[in-house]
Amino acid sequence: MIINFQKVKFIKNINFYFNLLLTMIIMGLSFSVLADDIKIRALTSSFPPLQIFKNKQAEGYTVNVIKSVVKKINQQYQEKITVDFEFLPWKRAVRVATSNRPNILFFSLSRSPDRENQFHWIGHISRYDMQLFSLDETLLNNVQSLEAIRTSQKIIGVQDGSNVEEYLLSLKFIKDTDYITFSDYREGIRMLYRHRIDYIPMTSFLARGNVCSENLEPNLLIEGKLLNEVSKPLWVVFSKSTSTELIQRFSKALHYHNENEEYQVNIQLQIMRWTNEVCEKEKL
Repeated sequence: MIINFQKVKFIKNINFYFNLLLTMIIMGLSFSVLADDIKIRALTSSFPPLQIFKNKQAEGYTVNVIKSVVKKINQQYQEKITVDFEFLPWKRAVRVATSNRPNILFFSLSRSPDRENQFHWIGHISRYDMQLFSLDETLLNNVQSLEAIRTSQKIIGVQDGSNVEEYLLSLKFIKDTDYITFSDYREGIRMLYRHRIDYIPMTSFLARGNVCSENLEPNLLIEGKLLNEVSKPLWVVFSKSTSTELIQRFSKALHYHNENEEYQVNIQLQIMRWTNEVCEKEKL
């Protein structure tokens, strides 16, 4: 058998240059995804002190996290990522975030089975301890579980489209019979104080401040059972068509923040400061 060494060498050269070209194309595609200026549309709803639109600016500790994450990515990878914050009503924000558009970031969101396949789940951005509240201590003492409210002829109010509503529906609650909804949690607080509802789930460490911010008496608010079923951390998510590279880099940078103990202590101080400020302001 005669081996044509020139032909073998030619084939090897062809394979080498083909693999080199393929590598360059792949690297070029990866680079082009992140080399161009990237604009992130960050959607959220007002929920102080986590996120709030104040003086025509997005403020709050979750907003600061998003800004810090983007800054870290830009510095580490020499990117040109910018972020525009947009405050929308909750259900509209969900609708936009689930549309087939890339680079839509949505925060702060509870993770649930119904939402699992709607987004890319990036990481935690805040704790979210949900507790049942009422103005009547007797009502709270009589409730050992959320299921008990359904047969008690009392009404619980929840935010429309929230993870709490999803949970009530899983327990066979009937809307406008066993529970009613409101579009904004502040509306729910006002309904409780007007005795239009008997119970309301609220974030335990923000409840007092939120009542004060509505110019209502926080000492009338009575806390009850911790709702373990819906007390899950709030997440940052990206729309499904967002690039894998951006998702991975954002997730890594966010994880760095969550592991920073000094940052976590600072959040607690911000919450305490905000609660004291709004409650003192309403006394004036």
